Amino acid sequence: MDNVYRNVVLGEVKQLYPKNEIRQSMYLDMHTYLCILNDRNDRTTMAASIECRVPFLNQHLIEGLGSLNDSFFARRKKGKYLLTESFKNILPQSVLNFKKVGFSVTWIKYISENSFFLNYWNNMHNSAILNIGLYKLIDIEGLKMKFGKGDTSSESLLRQIFFYRYGTNTI
Repeated sequence: MDNVYRNVVLGEVKQLYPKNEIRQSMYLDMHTYLCILNDRNDRTTMAASIECRVPFLNQHLIEGLGSLNDSFFARRKKGKYLLTESFKNILPQSVLNFKKVGFSVTWIKYISENSFFLNYWNNMHNSAILNIGLYKLIDIEGLKMKFGKGDTSSESLLRQIFFYRYGTNTI
């Protein structure tokens, strides 16, 4: 799929900031990804009748940050340098040094601790739906054994297979 708008933005940024990857990344994020995030945020919060405030998207703040030297954006290989420096005398060190974590659900842990789901997990390989087509080529039990021994490389695939199997509700 050809995305005309992103190609136009990419052309603009290459003309505006040739050989400056930091500014190119910031410009691309601001004109593509940030728009998607703001739209998604607006739709989901309004659907739940919640008004969300996004203080760091203040126009004057963004313009001011954009006028700073590039060295402020790439310090100590740590993201959000300016933000942490701005609040270093206000926030405790435990907050300032907190490691970023995602909001993902630990599905496999949840499945393994729930007897209802665990039954589906333990019997995935016996499901009729997983023994047809391309699914029959997947060694589900082998993947589960490797996963049980600590190899998490197939976690995403196992999770998808589990939910497909659970969603079809076949034996």
